[in-house]
Amino acid sequence: MAESPMERDITKVVVPITALATIATATWWLASSLHGVDSQLQQVRNEIAQIRVQNEQNVRRDEFRAWIYKLASENPSLKVSDIR
Repeated sequence: MAESPMERDITKVVVPITALATIATATWWLASSLHGVDSQLQQVRNEIAQIRVQNEQNVRRDEFRAWIYKLASENPSLKVSDIR
C-alpha cells in the first residue's frame, strides 16, 4: 500500500520529535547517573582523607611508642609511666 500525503507529512513531524524526545530523555538519564557517580566519588574522597588522617595519627603514635620503649630500654631506672 502506498502512503498517503497526510501519512508522509505526519511521519516528517513525528520522527524528528520522537528522536528529540529520545535524545532529551537519554541526556536527562545520563546527567542524573553522572550526578550519582559524582556524589559517590566525593564520598570516597572524603573516606580516603579520613583514612589518611587516621593513618598519620597511627604512625605518629607508633613512632612515639617506639621512642618511649627505646628510651626505657636505654634507661632501666625509668618506668614507661615516668616517661609519659
